Amino acid sequence: MKLKLQLTAAVLSLSIGAFAQTARKALQSTQSELQKTAFMNRGCATESPSQQWENEFQRLIELRKQDIANGKTSALTPYVIPVIVHVIHGGQALGTNPNISNAQVVSQINILNNDYAGTGVNASSYPATAFQAYATAAGLPLANKDGSGRVKISNFDITFCLAQKNPTGTILTETGVDRINFNTFTLSAGFTSKDPANSAYNTPSTFQNFINTIVKPQTIWDPTRYMNIWITEENAATGLLGFATFPAGTSLTGLTGGLGTSTTDGVWCWSRAYGNTGAAAAPYNLGRTATHEIGHWLGLRHIGGDQSGGCGSDFCADTPKNKGGSGSTGNGFGQNYSASGGYPYQANTCTGGVDANVNGDMFMNFMDYTDDAIMYMFTEDQRTRAQTAMANGTHRNQLTASASTLCTIPAAAPNASFSIPGSGCTGSAVAVTNLSNGNPTPTYSWSSNPSTGVTFNPNNTTTNPTINFTTPGNYSITVVATNSLGSNNNTKVITITTCSTTAPSCNDTLTNFNITDTLQTIGSSNGGYVGGNNGYGDLEKGEYYSSTGLVGNAKVVGGIVMFYRHATLNIGTKGSGNVVFKLYNGNNTTGPVGAAINSFTASLTSILATPSQSNVTYCGNPGLAFSTSIIKPYSFNFPTATNITGDFILAVKLPTATGDTAAIFFSSENGRTASTAWELQTPSTWVPFNDGTTTSWQINASLAILPKIQCISVGAIENSILDKGITLYPNPSNGLVSVIATLPSSQDIEITVNNIMGQVISKSKHSGITNDVISLDLNNYTNGVYFVTFNNGQEKIVKRVILNK
Repeated sequence: MKLKLQLTAAVLSLSIGAFAQTARKALQSTQSELQKTAFMNRGCATESPSQQWENEFQRLIELRKQDIANGKTSALTPYVIPVIVHVIHGGQALGTNPNISNAQVVSQINILNNDYAGTGVNASSYPATAFQAYATAAGLPLANKDGSGRVKISNFDITFCLAQKNPTGTILTETGVDRINFNTFTLSAGFTSKDPANSAYNTPSTFQNFINTIVKPQTIWDPTRYMNIWITEENAATGLLGFATFPAGTSLTGLTGGLGTSTTDGVWCWSRAYGNTGAAAAPYNLGRTATHEIGHWLGLRHIGGDQSGGCGSDFCADTPKNKGGSGSTGNGFGQNYSASGGYPYQANTCTGGVDANVNGDMFMNFMDYTDDAIMYMFTEDQRTRAQTAMANGTHRNQLTASASTLCTIPAAAPNASFSIPGSGCTGSAVAVTNLSNGNPTPTYSWSSNPSTGVTFNPNNTTTNPTINFTTPGNYSITVVATNSLGSNNNTKVITITTCSTTAPSCNDTLTNFNITDTLQTIGSSNGGYVGGNNGYGDLEKGEYYSSTGLVGNAKVVGGIVMFYRHATLNIGTKGSGNVVFKLYNGNNTTGPVGAAINSFTASLTSILATPSQSNVTYCGNPGLAFSTSIIKPYSFNFPTATNITGDFILAVKLPTATGDTAAIFFSSENGRTASTAWELQTPSTWVPFNDGTTTSWQINASLAILPKIQCISVGAIENSILDKGITLYPNPSNGLVSVIATLPSSQDIEITVNNIMGQVISKSKHSGITNDVISLDLNNYTNGVYFVTFNNGQEKIVKRVILNK
């Protein structure tokens, strides 16, 4: 789970027990094993329809067969289904789970088209002798058999296309994708969180209720024109991969039992079990969850019939009754887990004539529960059910007609259009938004009059460039849009002036994190933490910082440390001993050098009294549902500030009394080539987190130990309560900025954001602020420098934030 660092953390695993010191070497494999617990066995929560529905559906199937026999309809009708994928996220960067990438969305559509054509991954693995005896004994017609006399892998003649237009006919900027921030949802009575992954929805029933009651009705597109797919994250304890609605027939109104409605019809998939790239995770990383759930959406039942003990009917004559496993090998209702041990499997376990199942289970059928790599086939009778659903389903029978307009955009000459601010500053990038259209997609050429001192970045042919101006004046900006049907141009004027760029003091908080890192804490079975104690007996944890650009100009006044504690389980940061925050001279080759040059001591009791932050998402071990707040950002100040004269390390001395624990968040993502995190393993031995030995963690990591910096020339600002107690993070930011407040007393604060020209772009008031995190959303503004003013009625400070999306 990757989340923007708005103090949002992913706690990957925590476990208690005996574990040797050398287990540090096995950290990466431990992570992999623990990750598997989140993907235990395929979880499908699709509600089976009633027997009344099945009886009516069988009647429609028989009518279709009669019409085929009488020449009234063809045996195989081609259907095209327009798809819209609703990606539900919490503001994460594009491509960061659950705001999955476009590539992941597209990969699933390609998988569906191959699977429903009978040519998907591993279809060639179908055993040469599979189900021959069954096909013969059952007297299946030739249409249901392949050339070897086996039950035939079917081509459904159903294809899927990503919709190119929204319901109003506007062309989508991202084909087939509707991205929605769940913070925009409106909650109704009984729901406490807008986040699908919140611990309030940690069971299949509570999760489905949230999706069906809150998410779907507020996001669904007309299900008679689109097949709706919803992608979200879920709480680790929920345990679902997907669920779907069965087709409601035109003569089946009023029936209950899993049928789609105008506000619920469609398919939900877990973001980690969708497609075959991006966030998709083994063993559900080949896109078969959507294939399986869309099978339900097309009227297919689980192959084992969902009957206790297995051997139930899925109402298809060419699928042998599935015994299925139980416990670790199946769900006890005719469904198999994992790889099923190969074919034949569960042979001769079902009873009754041709259903004696001499060939064993058809575990490779998409409607079983096996791992993605094992699933690869549908049968002819399953196709008949799907074709019947497409012909008769209330939310199915008009989809192909809609595809002709939703999935195809007529050729059109380009229409050039764009938006640009009416004014800007010299030396500051001005962003444009290209609003042109045309089919084929046009190419673009940007120009300026006058052109001297004007630069288009990255070049003047990009779709949405930024523009830099070196000289004040009025400029005419023109874009020419061109495709095979012609060209069109559009011009707008912008006034450039020399703006004041005087920044406030250089107060800031340093960090070695990337904007898209994930804060995490990992525990071992020894009771110790990568970023803490005390199962391994580590004495101190430290984070290295370069002094580049700081020597002679700045000083360290204190720091902020992101501690972890789970209140309910009483693990993480606990106890009553002392924690000592230390500042060392040092480097990233040998670590701290000499004795600490500054220190501050705080009791664990005072740290634990700091209010926790609640915007935390947990993933990993489903046995530990982190339903309470777990981040404790603790801010401290040294008795006196220390001038920065060279590289330094800010460290935390861990408590040593029995029962005391201090755990610190860290990140090891995004291509780090070296570790900036250090630990003191003995009173004289500092070791980096990756020193190439079995005594280190062997990961390139950065710790959430953040030094607070001030300019030497600031003077009286050292006495500012607001300046000491407020930090903007991350800075630079990619759009979402967290205001981290660690104030000594409750404050009523007004926050104002100004652009570089002094224009107010947002203003808000916040009451009773002490230890809090306040989010500033700058996603709608262009890259550049912004000034954030904090006013509590007694003092006013200004901090600078750089927006770099």
